[in-house]
Amino acid sequence: MSNLAIVVALVVLFLVVLSLRWRRPSPAATEPEPVEPPEDDHSDSGVFEALLGTVVLLDGNDWNACTIDGIEEDWRRFTPEPTRGLCALPAGRHRVSTRVGTSSAVLDFVIYPGEVLWWRLDRAQACWVPGNATELAEARRVAEGGARGALSEALISYRTTLGIARAMTGTLTAPDKAVDKAQRALETLLERAVQGEDNAPLLREAELAGLDLIGIPLTRSMLRRLGDAAQTKGGSTAMRIGLAMLPGDPRLLVLLAQALTREGDSDGAGRAMDDARLRPGLSLPLDD
Repeated sequence: MSNLAIVVALVVLFLVVLSLRWRRPSPAATEPEPVEPPEDDHSDSGVFEALLGTVVLLDGNDWNACTIDGIEEDWRRFTPEPTRGLCALPAGRHRVSTRVGTSSAVLDFVIYPGEVLWWRLDRAQACWVPGNATELAEARRVAEGGARGALSEALISYRTTLGIARAMTGTLTAPDKAVDKAQRALETLLERAVQGEDNAPLLREAELAGLDLIGIPLTRSMLRRLGDAAQTKGGSTAMRIGLAMLPGDPRLLVLLAQALTREGDSDGAGRAMDDARLRPGLSLPLDD
């Protein structure tokens, strides 16, 4: 190769490199500020496995007459086998409403990662009946593995159906904002209870405030924040207000049992603890 050819090749290479450097945006324009991943982020394989293993079985449900977290569908079309329930539910509060004649059977519940819960539809009473210890043990056996288990083809994946559908509506509130709002409402209600207001309207307001949490993916720590807000007041009324916002939350049930014991209501305390013990997959009182 002649000297001229070598010079030309070097000049062309220099111009190409210069062009690439000129076109490259500055780091400040393209790289966002680093942020810490949220607690319980699904990048952790253990947490992701727990999500896939979170299951709700609804025995006898009419899946073509059912609304889940505000979305109505013929849910049977999402499972290759006859539909039995949902898997991969995010932690937090959920609601299932099924038409039974002219009535609706409404189920409100709070679930934690990795749990398997079971209810049966009572058509005569248009309500959902929770499983006893034996029924729950059987449900956990058949639903083991959730989205990756033997029952997977009979389970609707919340993560890939409802999660996407709810996100596409554009109405989802960011989890942090939803919890902040719920905590402020809860603290206000608890303060009013301390001031001596009647329980019934406070419980109703707590229930209404909790509706904003339905379908919002929460972490264990977010649920604990709300439980802690109720615990600061200590009495059974505070725990009942918390449970109106987070129905069936097992940690609040344990705290309710403790409060009722202090108040001398051993029967009520026993019932609350019996309900809490139906969640054996959780470490009560759910310390992080």
